[in-house]
Amino acid sequence: MRTLVLATASALAISLAGSAMAADLVIEEPAPVVVPIMDWTGPYIGVHAGWGTGTIDWNWVDFPDDTFDFDVSGWLVGLQAGYNWQMDGGFVFGLEGDITWNNFEGDEDDIDLDDFDPSIDWSGSLRGRAGFGFDTVLVYGTAGLAFASHDIDVWDGVWLNDNNTHVGWTVGVGAEVLVTDNMSIRGEYRFSSFSDENFDFFDPDLESSFDTNTFTVGLNFQF
Repeated sequence: MRTLVLATASALAISLAGSAMAADLVIEEPAPVVVPIMDWTGPYIGVHAGWGTGTIDWNWVDFPDDTFDFDVSGWLVGLQAGYNWQMDGGFVFGLEGDITWNNFEGDEDDIDLDDFDPSIDWSGSLRGRAGFGFDTVLVYGTAGLAFASHDIDVWDGVWLNDNNTHVGWTVGVGAEVLVTDNMSIRGEYRFSSFSDENFDFFDPDLESSFDTNTFTVGLNFQF
């Protein structure tokens, strides 16, 4: 009987020791590494440069059927600033304003004037932006108010000059890619249309309106 009790106690001790050793061998799995997703929320400021083309339409106020149109083109460079808000699901919307120095020029000399030189000297806009952020990539559309300065020099025996600020609208698309923690590069296309303004050269007065297509690349710094 004593031998049986001792054998039972020994077996129980061995079993308990084995269970303790097995418990010591359990290896906890490391917590999964969570890769942070880029949040586009916040202010930014940047620069842009590119190329643009446009079509200017002229007509005489007293002779609306007497119209002329011609092309302008040139480089542009400017500044932009804005603010983005990112929602759940990656939807991003924001506001942006820009000011741009243009060198859009064109020449035409076949409308009973010796020469004239129209140009678009600067432009700007205040726009909404909306799109989707795919981690470090943002794809967006943009639309809003646009304005531009249109200058005309006319040679008609003497040089005549007039300048107007035109108001219109602009719409476009773009993509932006984060290249560091707070710097991104982007490409953007926009179409802009500007309303008629009267130029007081002579009687009858001249009305001018124009459309532009611009292609820009930019660099933004997020805060």
